[in-house]
Order: sequence, then C-alpha cells, then structure tokens
Amino acid sequence: MVRALRSPGSALKPIFYALAFDRGIAHPATLVDDVPTQFGDYAPSNFMDRHYGRISLTEALQRSLNVPAVALLDRLGPVAVAERLRRSGVRLAFGGDGATPGLAFALGGVGTTLEDLVSLYGALADDGRPRPIRYRADAATTEAPVAEAAVADREPPLFGETARWYVGEILRGARPPDSLMTDRYRRQARPLAFKTGTSYGFRDAWAIGYDSAHTVGVWVGRPDGTPSPGRFGANTAAPLLFQLFDDLPPTGRTRPPRPPHGLPLDAKLPPGLRLLGEDFTQTRIAAAGPPPRILYPLDGTVLSLARDPVQDWRPLTLEAEGGRRPLTWIVNGTPLETGRHRWRTPWSPDGPGFNHIVLIDAQGRRAAARIRLVAE
Repeated sequence: MVRALRSPGSALKPIFYALAFDRGIAHPATLVDDVPTQFGDYAPSNFMDRHYGRISLTEALQRSLNVPAVALLDRLGPVAVAERLRRSGVRLAFGGDGATPGLAFALGGVGTTLEDLVSLYGALADDGRPRPIRYRADAATTEAPVAEAAVADREPPLFGETARWYVGEILRGARPPDSLMTDRYRRQARPLAFKTGTSYGFRDAWAIGYDSAHTVGVWVGRPDGTPSPGRFGANTAAPLLFQLFDDLPPTGRTRPPRPPHGLPLDAKLPPGLRLLGEDFTQTRIAAAGPPPRILYPLDGTVLSLARDPVQDWRPLTLEAEGGRRPLTWIVNGTPLETGRHRWRTPWSPDGPGFNHIVLIDAQGRRAAARIRLVAE
C-alpha cells in the first residue's frame, strides 16, 4: 500500500502554496477572499460549506480551506504544476491516459502514493529536491523510482529556501487535533510541521509531517477503497503521526531561522502582493496598456556570476518594460527593496544556482523568468 495510487485529499495543498510562494505569486500574509467562487465550470466548496471571508494565506492553509488552494493552483496552472512534479520524479495519475489535470488537482483529484508524498514533504524539509525512499540502509534506492531519480537530479529544486521556510512556519503553527493535546504531547512538544488530508468518501486518511531530522507519512484506509465514514486524517492518521514522532530521538525545540531574504509571516507587503484578487479580464488589461515584460535576464538563460571585491558576488541589473507603476520585483519569493517606479533595479544574488524572478505591476499583471547562475 506504500506504492498504491490513492487520492491525497488536502495533503498536497502545502506543495501548491510552496510553489506559489517560490514564484512570487503570493506571500503568507497575502489576503484572499474565502467566499463561494466559480472557476469556470468548477465551484469548490469548503468542508461543511463554511467560509471565512477575507483572511491571510497563512490562516487559509492552517484551516485547510479549499477555495484559496484552488485559487493558487488556478494561477500556477494545474498542467504546469503536474508536469513539474512529474519531472521531479513524482508519480501522478489523473484518471486515464491523456487525462488533463484540472483544478480538482488542488483538492485531491489525482492519484499518488504514500511514498511520493513523503518524498515531497522531505523536499520541503530539506533542500527542495524530492528523493526516492530507501527501505534498507544498504540499498542504493528502491527499484521503482531509479529512472525518476535520475531525471529529478537534473531538475532545479522544486522549492527555494524562502518558500520552504514560509510553508514550514505555517504548518508548525497549525493547531494539533484536540485528541492529541495529551500530557505526553505537551511534555515532548517539538517544532513539528504537519498536514492532514482526507479523500472523497472517507476512503483515505493522511498525516504527513517533518521536523529538523525526520519526515514521517501515515496513510490509513482499506486496500479495496471501501469508505470509512467519520475517519478523517485528523482523528485517524494524525494520532499515529504524533506517536511516531514521540518515539523518535528528540531533535530539540528550536525552530529554523528565517532565511536572509525571507520576510516575516506578518510582513507589510508591497501593493502587488497584498491581495490575491480575481484575474483581470482581457478588456481591462487591454485598456491599461501593455503588460510588464522582463527584458533582462530572459527566461531560461544561464548567466555567469562574477566575484566582487566588496560583496561576495557582483550585483546584476534587472530590466523590464511595460506595465503600470508601482512595480514590485520579487526574487525567489522575496520582494526586493527597490524603488517602486523603476523598470531597472539592482539585485545581489546569494550565489550560483536556480532563481525565479517575478515582476508585478499595479494591476496585478505579472512577468516571470527562471534563470540559472554559474560561477565564473
């Protein structure tokens, strides 16, 4: 059953949030309207049809709300996200050969495995790269994912450092289910990031979590897919997850430090990040003039990074055109401190590696470029 394809329910939501943070689409403090919403012909609803109005994405993920998760995936693009996960070695099944991923992907409308979910959460906990599970210490890898692992190693990390920290802080701030608030838990509490999930019809209950040293995944269900009414991830799988962490060697209670370019979860954001609003219609975009476009660096380019006698690395100048000011430049999920009316702005890279650059104008229109920096 570790390799059986099952619906992950809400257990995939942190992955979409991390991708959105990494690409500059949103920040944990970005507000979203959690109200009944129609996405084309798809109208997701929250559990018990309860909505919370305008809230931050931090609260939306901690409450595992459906409408905000679908709104993020709508902006990321379900096909693009599915292809990116597959290139990293994650197995996904959408109901038949050639089936196109849709927005139900955000709420568990896909088949994946416990093995792949643990690998994805391991990427959040570590360096952003999913890795195949080893079942024996002397085994190089499992038999099935060898080909996928070779492909995944050539891909850039799924999530940057800042996006991983954002999601980890949000999940560490989630309240454990009331059934877990035992004396033993209070004595041994550790900074545990975790998420639960329940598939449609109570067929699968999930709990995945990680601390600084371990990533643990729990699935509870029946192999034939028979429903188990009343059994949620929170009341069925989560108690096992916390018991497993209680029995693992302690790792201390220190939370990971905020990355150098990360913002606090309650940061005051620039205009382009304050609200995850509705998409602009084509008519409104046309009336506003040409959208923003990044002139340098171009998407997909590889640039040489030179040493600087004063700083570690020589700054690069980002250039753009179009769009309506004020403008917001975001690199790897973090807004740059620069003039809000500038189409040219300096950026000091941290070092060699992959980087994702986003430019947002005053009307929420975006341009993006993913580049790779290599040391001279």
